[in-house]
Amino acid sequence: KRGRGDHHHHADPHGGGSTSQPDESTALGEMGMVLRDPPIFAFLAGTCYDRLRQVVKLERVPKQDFNLVFLTRLLQLACESRQMLREKRYKFHKAEDGLLRDFYPRLCSSVVDRALVAKGRQVDARQTDPTLVSWLANSGVAQAVYQQFVLDCLPGLEHGQESSIAEQALMTCAVALSQISTKALSEWSPFAHTLCGRVTEMLGAGKLEPASTLWDLAVDRVLVKACGQEVEVHLRVVGLLGLAARAKKLDGPALCSYLERTLESSEKARRRRRKRAAKEGKRGNESDGVYPAYQELRGDLGDLEHHPKLKEYLNDDD
Repeated sequence: KRGRGDHHHHADPHGGGSTSQPDESTALGEMGMVLRDPPIFAFLAGTCYDRLRQVVKLERVPKQDFNLVFLTRLLQLACESRQMLREKRYKFHKAEDGLLRDFYPRLCSSVVDRALVAKGRQVDARQTDPTLVSWLANSGVAQAVYQQFVLDCLPGLEHGQESSIAEQALMTCAVALSQISTKALSEWSPFAHTLCGRVTEMLGAGKLEPASTLWDLAVDRVLVKACGQEVEVHLRVVGLLGLAARAKKLDGPALCSYLERTLESSEKARRRRRKRAAKEGKRGNESDGVYPAYQELRGDLGDLEHHPKLKEYLNDDD
C-alpha cells in the first residue's frame, strides 16, 4: 500500500500538462463516443463507484486515488465526446476538481451512512443534500456514478431498515430530474431501464409494494417521467404496471391512473413516432410503438368512463 505522500512517484493520473495541447486527430473524440455506448458507459461508472467504495474502506482521500482519478477522466471523455467532435477540439482533460473535492466526498458520506443504517442508525429519506442534487442535474459523470450507488442500494432491501438510504438516493434523483430539461432527460434512459428491471424483480419477489415510499419514488417520481424518452423504457414501465395489476397489487382505477400519466408523459415522443409511421402509410395509435402493450392490459382496466384520455387512446378515436 502507498502512503499519502508518495503518489508523486507514480505516473500522474491527472495527465500533467499534456492536456493543454489540443490533439489534432479525431481519435480522442471517437474513443469518447465508444466509451459513451450505454453498456460500456455503465460498466465504467460501475467500476468508478466500486473504486470509490474501496477508497472509503481504505480511508483514503478521493483526489489522491490514482485509479479513481483516471476512471473519472475516462467518464469525462465519454461525456465530452460529442461536443469535441462537433467543435473539432480534442483534449483529454484533467479530472474536474469539483468532482474530486466535493462530489466524491459527499457520495463517500452516503456510502458510510448506508453502512451505519445497516447497523440501526435512522436516516430521514426526505432529507436530500441540495449540492448533491445540483451535481446530478449538471454533471454527466456525477449522474452516472450516483446512479450506480442507487442501484447498489436496492438488492439488500429485504433487511428492512436499509430501505431508508435507497429512498434517500431515489429522492435525490427525483429532485434532480425535476430540475433538468426534457432534452437532458434522455441521458437518464439507460438508468431508468435498469431501475425498472430491478423494481420488477423486487415486486415479483414480494419485496416491494405499490403502497410503499420506495415504489412512489422509483415509479411515480422517476419511471413515469422517463416514459417520455425511449420506447424501451416506456414498454418496460407498462410491463411493470401490468405485473402489479395481475398480482392484485394495483386495482383497475389505480392502473388506469398510472397509464394516463405514462401517456401524458410520452405524448410528444408518441406523436413523433406516429408522424414517422405516417410517412410509411401507417395510421393511428397502433404505430406509436407502445399501443399493443396498452391494448394487452385492456382486460385489467375495468370501466374507462372516468379515464377519457385512456378510453380515447385505446379506441383510437383520434
